[in-house]
Order: sequence, then C-alpha cells, then structure tokens
Amino acid sequence: LASIDNKGMREAWLHGSWDYAVGGFFNGFFDKDRNIISDYPVTSDMKCWISYDHGFTAPFAVLFFTRDYEGRVIQFDEIYGYGGEGGKGVKKTAIEIADMIKEKFEFYGKAGIEFRGNVADSAIFNRTGSETSIFEDFLREGIVFQPSGKGKGSRVSGWNAMREAMRTGSYVVTERCVHTIRTIPLQMPDAKNPDDIDSLGEDHIADALRYSLVHVLPNSRRAKKDRGYAP
Repeated sequence: LASIDNKGMREAWLHGSWDYAVGGFFNGFFDKDRNIISDYPVTSDMKCWISYDHGFTAPFAVLFFTRDYEGRVIQFDEIYGYGGEGGKGVKKTAIEIADMIKEKFEFYGKAGIEFRGNVADSAIFNRTGSETSIFEDFLREGIVFQPSGKGKGSRVSGWNAMREAMRTGSYVVTERCVHTIRTIPLQMPDAKNPDDIDSLGEDHIADALRYSLVHVLPNSRRAKKDRGYAP
C-alpha cells in the first residue's frame, strides 16, 4: 500500500484518511499539507475581501480572504448556508444573509479590518422576475459586490486557475473553514465535459472560491471592467 503513487489514495488506505474522492476534480492539486493551515493572524493593514455564491433552496457560500506579503491568497473564514446534506440550503433571503455578513464585518472591524473589492456571481445582478436584484438587496444593507467574470470558457479557465493556485501553494485555507475543506475534495468532473465540474454536486463553495481567485490572481480570466459596483 505504501507504494501507491496517488497520495490521496495512499493516505486513505494506509491511515484511514477518507477526505479523498476517487476521480475527484482537484485530486493531486488540493493537498492538506500544502493548502491547509491552522490559522492566520489577519491585521488591519492587509487587503481583505469576500466572495459570494448565492443560494436559497441550495446552500449559499460567503468566503473571507486576504493576501500575505508573499502573495498567497489566504481564506480565513466562511459562512455556509448548509442544510445538513449536499444540495440542501437553509432558505435565507438576501437580507438575512446580509445580516450574517455584517455580523462578521463587525467582528473583524473591531480589529480595524475592512472588506473591499468584494466579488459575487454575476447572476445576482439580474432582475429576474422581481423589482430588484439580489445585488440591490445587498447594496441597501451596505454590502457592495462587483460581478465575477462570466463568458464562454470562464468556468473552465477559472478551474484551471484554482488548480494552479492549489498546486503552487498560492492558495491556502485555515482549519476554521470546515466546509471548504470538506467539499473541495468532493468535486467531480462533469460527465459531458471533464474540464468542468459537475454542477449537480455540492459546488457552491468551489464556485465562490473560483470567483475570488480569478478576481485577484494574475494569468487568470479577469472580471469585466469595473462598472462602479464596488469601491
């Protein structure tokens, strides 16, 4: 068993570490020794931002980031609207989710930490069957987002950027982010397009992470030119 080349599979068989999915999309890229850290002391002089993937019947995801002086993107907190099983959400409105985000902002604000340049799924900017968009609901609560880049090939190029960030250690996540650590290894390739993730899985945190990494890392598909949504 010790001779098994695949590290995730070797750890599973030798040590019972089953945080590994056979055929997982990020197998060989997301590595607990390289990409998971115990904690990180965020300070007021560091750039911080959040990314958001919306969900109501499905889980929503809010991820909190900073960058260290080596250029690593560090995810240090999360809010996940998890209903206890894979695709089940908690049916919170945008206003309720905004309140949860503001509680976190208030907590970190006590240390002088501010969040700017926040990014979210571009779908929340659409007024689909309602008088206001989800973006506008957040805006009224004082939370500002700009849209993630979206276009032909944006998902695949985003996943490639994530894999590279994981492989090089330029993305790390703290142990506090338990749902990120739980769900990233579970992502599976789409049966019709193996370069994409199966969107029927629990991919909400993966999507929010993709928005963030594409937004800030070089050599990845950038968001469209800032339209003034965010400071």
